[in-house]
Amino acid sequence: MQKQKNQKSAWKIVCSIAISGTILLQGAVTAAWADSDYANHWAKEEIGKMVALRLYQGDEQGLIKPDRVMTRAEFMTLLVRAFDFQVNFIKAPDIKDIVDDVPSNAWYTDDLIRAAHTFLPIEHRIFHPDEGMTREVMAQWVMAAYTHKSNEATTITTENVDFTDAGEIDPLYVEAVKQAASLKWLTGYDDGTFQPKAQVTRAQAAVIVARMLQTLPENLRKEIIPYQYHSRADQGKWDATPQGLILRSKEDIRAFEEKWRDPSSSLSLLDPTQIDFEKQAVVALIGYPSSSSNPPLVTSMVRQDDQLTIHLEKKTGVIETADITGIYRFYRVSKEKVYGIKEVRTDLHTITVSPEK
Repeated sequence: MQKQKNQKSAWKIVCSIAISGTILLQGAVTAAWADSDYANHWAKEEIGKMVALRLYQGDEQGLIKPDRVMTRAEFMTLLVRAFDFQVNFIKAPDIKDIVDDVPSNAWYTDDLIRAAHTFLPIEHRIFHPDEGMTREVMAQWVMAAYTHKSNEATTITTENVDFTDAGEIDPLYVEAVKQAASLKWLTGYDDGTFQPKAQVTRAQAAVIVARMLQTLPENLRKEIIPYQYHSRADQGKWDATPQGLILRSKEDIRAFEEKWRDPSSSLSLLDPTQIDFEKQAVVALIGYPSSSSNPPLVTSMVRQDDQLTIHLEKKTGVIETADITGIYRFYRVSKEKVYGIKEVRTDLHTITVSPEK
């Protein structure tokens, strides 16, 4: 009876937490569900990367809406979170210290504060957050963000802009357009125009940011690690703190068993004979119990340098079955992909869903 109460208590705690570091844009539906409207889109590969990196997620219907215009606030947030810009303040500034046209309760205020203290130029304390992002302004922002993130002055050999409408580019943005075009981040249209005043769609923004991430120095890039669900264990230490580990050998599994198996149980947590440790490793998730009908789902595993971040999503507000299962879950990954990783972070995002009637 006591164990059952502990299990339910642990499940409630897990359902209520959302570990910091999640990178999301506006939306209420899990990224894992939101692939219905871009599967056949011309930018599906880049949009898929944004979804896997948890930079894009769906709206209330689970739609990404790739052809919707992206606002300045959304694109700013995309850059801040894609490049993980961080600023440490002794005392955090108020948004009103930075701009005059953004309410204090806007969903993007924290990101705008970080952007303003890293790469984003804001003139006359006006940001115009709800205006559509234009291509020429986007060029300026992406070059500023890239230069700041790579921590080096941009020394890019540029050629004259040969777009047929180059004369329409605001002089303030000409150099940035040249640089972004030289890096192949921004390209013109089939008719030879650049269309500097045209507004940027979510699909176009995904393509630009994906190209930028690929151009960053290797130690700053984010790589999506392929994984395959392997097994779960329903017995163990139910009060374990949510965390992730990488098991690279049979010796690692033995140590894992000794630390995490319930001493009163003779059952093994993981069978090492099912893993080819010459080529594979196992990512073990600890402390994420749930009902069998509604487990926390891994949506992506993302590597940056020597850190692996495991993103999970858990539905709340839905009808649960009574059984509590799967205190540990195991995923197979390529051993090569996780070589050199020293830190594993887990990032649980909870999604409130109305119960089915």
